[in-house]
Amino acid sequence: GIAVERFTVARERDPRDFARRSSLVFEEPHSIADELAWLDSQGPVSPALVARVRHVAREVDFVVLFSLRYHTAWHGARAAPGNAVLVPTTERDPAVGLEILGPVLRGARGIMYNSPEERALIEALHHNARVPGITVGVGSQIPATTDPAPAAVKFGLDHPYVVYVGRIDVNK
Repeated sequence: GIAVERFTVARERDPRDFARRSSLVFEEPHSIADELAWLDSQGPVSPALVARVRHVAREVDFVVLFSLRYHTAWHGARAAPGNAVLVPTTERDPAVGLEILGPVLRGARGIMYNSPEERALIEALHHNARVPGITVGVGSQIPATTDPAPAAVKFGLDHPYVVYVGRIDVNK
């Protein structure tokens, strides 16, 4: 019973261009224009999605936007500042300190943090503590003790192994 709209991506990420722009904004003196070009280079760029957010922002109570370091969330938050609820999904990496994030974080209606540490980091860097926020958490319950033997037997793991939980990405 929930309508789902899909929007095309106008341009996919060019890994070489993104790497070049990342080097500039994280390793050299740069401008706001450089940060915005980095944001566009990272993508995904979907002008139709941002236009739709701008249009419906007047008709809805909230626009929930995930991962502030991406083009769609950043521009979506600017398109609907009075209704934007951000879920920044940031971590301690250079992107969290970009100057372009501050005004968006300070102008949001609310922020849903994934951890107290994420909240403390963002508030320290961007001085947005006056924006209503809540820590909702997206964690894992790690048991006090574990026994890897059953998994090794089940999956035929007879050599040392590593378990990785997360996305497969050059940055991870």
